[in-house]
Amino acid sequence: NPPHAYNTAGTYFAYVVVRDDKSHTATSNSVVINVYDPLVVTANATPSAGINPLAVTFSASANGGDNNYTYTWTFGDGFTGAGALVNHTYSSAGAFTATVTVEDGVGHSAHKTLPVTVYNPLTAVISATAASGTTPFNPGLTAMVSGGDNSYTYVWNFGDGTTANTPTVNKDDNTAGHHGVTQTSTDGSSHAVVSNTINMTVYAPLTVSLAGTPTSGTLPLP
Repeated sequence: NPPHAYNTAGTYFAYVVVRDDKSHTATSNSVVINVYDPLVVTANATPSAGINPLAVTFSASANGGDNNYTYTWTFGDGFTGAGALVNHTYSSAGAFTATVTVEDGVGHSAHKTLPVTVYNPLTAVISATAASGTTPFNPGLTAMVSGGDNSYTYVWNFGDGTTANTPTVNKDDNTAGHHGVTQTSTDGSSHAVVSNTINMTVYAPLTVSLAGTPTSGTLPLP
């Protein structure tokens, strides 16, 4: 019973020849040996991150084994699927691990994991300490942003041709009139949202002038 290691994939026919001391020989039946390349699976998730609800297309392909494959998926949220190409929609935010397991016709298996990140919808709400005042008027603006990947940039539009890029703005408005203020937030994954609008009313300083006629004369002076 000599051991033998096959190092190359292929189909082999093994048999034994027996010879006695009288030079008689006998040849056994052949045994078919199938040697397969290792089973390897590659997989992709498109997209792998996004806003809830997130529809993802999963694809997988296998090499090696006996070329007779079945694909089984777990998506990390309690749901499963089957096939080399599957679609799944995540309906809650979180970090998930999708796994595909490939099995060939002779029981070999391999798997691949894919991370999927689902974010809550991006929201932005702005507020002001006051919505009207006299120039120079500082409304005390604040942006409250949530959702997305929690990495935000801010772009304010004050309606007077000026902007700012901080979450809190202390800016004097020196232009009288009515201005609509909005703020656009973008997260690190390029999701963007426009806030509510605050309508500002800015008044010019109140002035008063006094005139009298005549301004000089003889008593009694009307």
